[in-house]
Amino acid sequence: MDKKNNISEWKREIIIGGLVAIFSFALPTLYDWIKNLPFLTTLKNIGHIILSILIIDVKIWHVIIFTIILILLPLIIIPIIASKKSSTRTPITKSPIFASYTEDKFKKWKWSWDWILKNDIYEIENLQAHCPDCDTILMQDINFSYMEYTCPRCNYFARNADCDNVDQIEHLILDEVKRKGVKVKFL
Repeated sequence: MDKKNNISEWKREIIIGGLVAIFSFALPTLYDWIKNLPFLTTLKNIGHIILSILIIDVKIWHVIIFTIILILLPLIIIPIIASKKSSTRTPITKSPIFASYTEDKFKKWKWSWDWILKNDIYEIENLQAHCPDCDTILMQDINFSYMEYTCPRCNYFARNADCDNVDQIEHLILDEVKRKGVKVKFL
């Protein structure tokens, strides 16, 4: 038995020695091969570009002017944009004759809406259907495949063919007003 253990130990030592010799040759060869490849040169080049940007000589007055522009630009631009928004969509202050026309019954339901003056043309906004049972504003759910209206008070429910088409209702309202001779915009 001692001979078998000695032989197996001797084989193990030869295998270990052989592996050490192979690795001692293979690892430096692999290292030299990788070192000659353009490995991660893109990251190295990007790092050099970033460093060259950060090392630029900047005069202090450039920094001060840039900071002032960054602070003052929003303070000037935001009020201008806000004034343009308020001038493009203004609620009706001088009511034309049709401005009191804000509800009517079309097809199946009663509808209500507001008039908004936008670029000198009156448009319909907040067009809402009312429940035929209790006159509560219906909750509207329009998806690409269906249209639903539900009453939060009495649980009245209408889907697809039972619903009035919002675009058709808007056109009916605008047609009613046009028949009275007022300029409105079809959306």
